[in-house]
Amino acid sequence: MASSTTSSNEIMGSPKIPKPVKALLLWEDPKKSGAILAGATVMYFLLEMSGYTMLYLIPTLMLVAVIASFVFSAGSRFLGRSHAAIKIPELDDTAARQISANIQFASNRAGAVANKVLSGEEPVSTLKVAAGLYLLSYIGRFFHVFTLAYLVVVLAFTAPKVYQLKKTEIDKLLSTATRQLVEYKKVVEQQVLSKLPASMRPKAAVPKSE
Repeated sequence: MASSTTSSNEIMGSPKIPKPVKALLLWEDPKKSGAILAGATVMYFLLEMSGYTMLYLIPTLMLVAVIASFVFSAGSRFLGRSHAAIKIPELDDTAARQISANIQFASNRAGAVANKVLSGEEPVSTLKVAAGLYLLSYIGRFFHVFTLAYLVVVLAFTAPKVYQLKKTEIDKLLSTATRQLVEYKKVVEQQVLSKLPASMRPKAAVPKSE
C-alpha cells in the first residue's frame, strides 16, 4: 500500500508540475476548474459534430492566428496606435543544453529498449510490447484522437481530486490490485517461457560470490 501511496503523492507533488496546474486539477478554485472543464467539453462536442480532422483543424487555426495578428498589427500602424509586439522568447545556452540532455537521455533509453525488443534477446519483453501495441490498436478502433484527448482531460480533472478525497480506500484497492496483477504476470510469464525453445529463454542471473 505504501508504494501506491508514494507514487500517487509523487505525481501531484512533483516539481515538474506547475503550481497553477496543480491548483486547477485539485479544484482549489472550483469556478476556474469548472470553467476550463466545461470549455473543454463544449470544444470536444463542437469538434465531434463538425467532423473535421486534426490535419484540417491545426493548419486552419494557425492560418486564422496569422491573419488576425497581421490585421491587428497593420491596423494599429495605420491608425497610429501602439500595440504589443509579439515576440517568441529565445532559449539561452543553459536551457538549450538542458533540453538537449533530456532529449539525448530519452532517445538513448528508447533505443536501448527498442534494441532488446527487436533483437529478441528478451522474448518476454517483446511479447509485452506486442501485447501493448495490440491493445492500443484495438482501443483505437473505437476512439479517435479527439475522444482520447478529451478523456485524458476529464481524467486529469477528476482522478487527482477523487484520490485526494478517498485516499485511504483507493490505496487499499490499488495495493490489492497490484498484488493480484503481479501474481498473474508471473503465471503468464512462466507459461510463455515454458513454450519457448531453451535457446530463447532468458538466462537466470548467477549470484556473485563475495
